[in-house]
Amino acid sequence: MLPILLLLSNPVLAESYESTMETRIPNRMLRVYRYPTSRSNVRGRLVVGAAFYVIERVEGEGCNGPEGWGLIGEDAYVCLDQTQPTTARPVPQPELVTFDHPEPDEYWQYLETGKYKRDPISESDALVPFVYAKRWRTWSGPLWSNLESWNRGDRARSSLKSTRKYHFIEAIDTNRGTVLSRSNGQVVPADDVFIYPISRFKGRDLTIEPIEDDRLPAWVFGYDGGPVYASPDDSGEPAIVLEYHQPLEVMAEPASEDGHWWEIPDALGPGVPGYANDQIAIRHWVPRPTPDEIRDDELWIDVDRDQQVLGLLRGDDLLFVTMVSTGDSHYYRTRSGTYRIMDKSIYGDMVSREDAEDQYHVEKVPWVMHFYPRYAIHGVFWHWGFGNPASHGCINMSPLDAKYIFDRVYPQLPNGWHTVYETPTDPGMLLRVRRGVDEVIPDKRKPIRDDRSAAR
Repeated sequence: MLPILLLLSNPVLAESYESTMETRIPNRMLRVYRYPTSRSNVRGRLVVGAAFYVIERVEGEGCNGPEGWGLIGEDAYVCLDQTQPTTARPVPQPELVTFDHPEPDEYWQYLETGKYKRDPISESDALVPFVYAKRWRTWSGPLWSNLESWNRGDRARSSLKSTRKYHFIEAIDTNRGTVLSRSNGQVVPADDVFIYPISRFKGRDLTIEPIEDDRLPAWVFGYDGGPVYASPDDSGEPAIVLEYHQPLEVMAEPASEDGHWWEIPDALGPGVPGYANDQIAIRHWVPRPTPDEIRDDELWIDVDRDQQVLGLLRGDDLLFVTMVSTGDSHYYRTRSGTYRIMDKSIYGDMVSREDAEDQYHVEKVPWVMHFYPRYAIHGVFWHWGFGNPASHGCINMSPLDAKYIFDRVYPQLPNGWHTVYETPTDPGMLLRVRRGVDEVIPDKRKPIRDDRSAAR
């Protein structure tokens, strides 16, 4: 038989085996174990109500109902007693909500008027798994216990907390206006909460849009735009100012001795270069030699904290590059090091420590990839400052970029799963976090605990 992870992650192969594999749906979030025993390490978790494949039934212990244990992936077993059969096919998770969040350039008008142009969108335009909103300023966040209470015209009995960033599972049009629904049935009027503007920024896929060997991909990161000068100095007025997050290319070698000025070909017209500074105007990819342990065909991730740029590579070859936001201060800085992706979750709540000076509670952060306890690469919906430090130590990505990386990072996440953890036989992808090219990088990878004794 083909390797199980290859089978379940390849739609064509999975479809060919569909007639021979059982599919089921969990009634609640279930743990997936490395061995068919509840004493084993957790391998992952399943999404409530999402179909998953059962490859075969197996003997085990700790699952005392009539259904018993099922093998559902490589080193992956689940007790099937809290599941039921289904004819649905497993699909990639998370499923995205078809709701039009405002764009960042609508922010100021939205603040002033309380409105933005909300258009219907298709599944292909969906960005995130939920509608994200909060109580803020004039948006008071009144909360009804259920849709029926709202439709009857009852008074709101409570309101959202001002300290929390909320998620909603869908938008429902009613005779009294659009409401946002929570998973517990509570609803809030869409016009009475601040709906987060979400960035449509995305990086550059070099397999689709390759770049010349003598150039580097770059973007404008200055919130007020990127000033471009006729020469590599800022003694005069800028010749032009490029828009925030505008993509561009720069020559691969710096245009100044200090290494901060970069030539932009044809920036001021055909054959007329411009020059931008990478401390105030642009971010760009900075190549650094590949770690010796990386095979030529191995995927890995490289993050440059100085430039706030992340690259996905195969061996020495850069496949994808984009801007990110790492820690925004010494206290919250993202620490350099060599790591592994320890686990992946389609979404998860992020809550500050009780003694933290900056308290936060963010619901259902999308596409979470932990590389160290409490530190992760993940998507963000609450800011669009990519290229600028902005996090509490995590590596923030736009939703489009986070999904792109999540889909390619291993350990692989089978369809229907919520979370997957690395194992000795399926270790996570290597991640290097660095500053520029000269820093000594400490190895911060933790050993992967094996629990073969649990299977005896």
